[in-house]
Amino acid sequence: PMPARPGTLSPSRVSLVVFVAAMVVLLAALLAYEAHQAAQSQRRTAERALREYASMAAAEFHDRFRERWRGEARRALGAATTGLAVSPFDPLVSLAVLRESSADVLPCAAGQPDRARRMVRVDLRTNAVEVDPASVGVAERDRLVAAARQATQRLPAPEEPYLLARVTDGVDRPFLVIGVRFVRLGAPIGLYAFTVCPSALAREVPRRVFDDSPLLPSSIVGASDNRSMIAVDLRDGAGPVGAWGEGERSPYAASVGLEDAGFTATIALRASAVGNVSVGSLARSRVPLLIGLLALTAILGAVALVQLRREHDLAQMRADFTSSVSHELRTPLTQIMLYGETLLLDRARTPADRRVAAETIVREAGRLMQMVENVLAFGRLRRDANPPVLQSVEVAPVVHEAVAMLQPLADAVGTPVVLSVDEGSRVTGDRAMLRQVLLNLLDNAIKYGAPGTPVRVAAYQRDGRLRLAVSDGGRGVPVEERERVWLPYVRLPQAQGRGGTGLGLSVVRELVGLMQGRVWVEDVAGASGACFVVELGLAAAAVDAPAPEFAGR
Repeated sequence: PMPARPGTLSPSRVSLVVFVAAMVVLLAALLAYEAHQAAQSQRRTAERALREYASMAAAEFHDRFRERWRGEARRALGAATTGLAVSPFDPLVSLAVLRESSADVLPCAAGQPDRARRMVRVDLRTNAVEVDPASVGVAERDRLVAAARQATQRLPAPEEPYLLARVTDGVDRPFLVIGVRFVRLGAPIGLYAFTVCPSALAREVPRRVFDDSPLLPSSIVGASDNRSMIAVDLRDGAGPVGAWGEGERSPYAASVGLEDAGFTATIALRASAVGNVSVGSLARSRVPLLIGLLALTAILGAVALVQLRREHDLAQMRADFTSSVSHELRTPLTQIMLYGETLLLDRARTPADRRVAAETIVREAGRLMQMVENVLAFGRLRRDANPPVLQSVEVAPVVHEAVAMLQPLADAVGTPVVLSVDEGSRVTGDRAMLRQVLLNLLDNAIKYGAPGTPVRVAAYQRDGRLRLAVSDGGRGVPVEERERVWLPYVRLPQAQGRGGTGLGLSVVRELVGLMQGRVWVEDVAGASGACFVVELGLAAAAVDAPAPEFAGR
């Protein structure tokens, strides 16, 4: 097969990356599906638990309702019904006694009309009937007795000898609270009954149960009460008769028949309280989260593809760098070869010609040396993880040395180099690194500055540190490109057509960083061009000096 061209990725590698990205997306989709199924299962479990809690509350309401009205019945009729009669001939308790004990039992709901309480006693041994008050009409008496007798066709247990019945005709259709007197061996010998307002059992008893009796254990609802957790709706055959608990009802509800009174109670968890039960917050749909996860996976895949593209671009930049370096090396080598042969073959006839040839050889050799130094420095920076040993370095001699090395190149393009350096200033750094930094910045300024405009080099102290500024009179660096110029192999559009490898400024930033300094590019104050500023720590205390006019800050 044909090998991949330099600067490109092989088709097999691209296919592998695409395959891996597709597998990641597929795996994420499978995980999302499984997580969705788990969330649905969790939700079903939570909903089942909530319905069971509603059923538990309904059963508790049923028991507390029965317990409440039976307690009231015991308070009213206990003197006549508690315990077993010793003899079937024991006398029955008079209604006068029971009227007093039942006076405040099961009152009507507030605002509801109350007819006088009627009381009935039936001696089951003789079928003798007594009604109190005696003014009760015969028809009403017959209705009360008939309702009581019909209810006692299903006798209660002697230990809980109480029943509820409803008078089905008449004006107010009251309830009857019935108590049965038993003799030993469980035979009934008498029954007692008194009327109760319908509102007492339809409103007062349920309200007291709702207000006073927790319908769910604290292990489930914590410190919350019925009113904040539960809503109760009470109905009879004709429709609603009462409701307790405000707010929206949730679908988690259960109904229970209060068969003693003929009511049906529906207990629902309040919608706002569903998340407060111990089953935990009802699992919210995780579909948005899962979709987000899938989207994130897709984004990661896209990032991988972008990274692949960047790798491709970097490979292309390296290929361009190789081509550029080859061209850049060929140019000075050609000049050196040409003028070297001129001298060797004695074609330079005058001393001036020989001097021009020698200067050209020296200049091109220096240019070649500068490129080789940059390439070697870049390679060393990528390989060497050990930081340099920093020491005190006098700045002025290094500046003069760097300027002297590149003076032939500046003279060749007619660019004067203007120095403004504080003598005696010392920085903490490495001499060879500092020289390479200055060489690269000077080479960059000479190369990209406008022909004939000076390159200015200044060294001055500011805020306890030393700044080296190298400025040119060229087109400058656009603000949006001022971070990108420091990247390896990067050459801005305005640099196309001029020599260079794209490594010089990258080497500058790396070397300055190793010397614990910083470097940036800014506009030349009051003129066109770029000013590259290197800031390093002073090796000894010094007094701040004013910055040169071309430095922006």
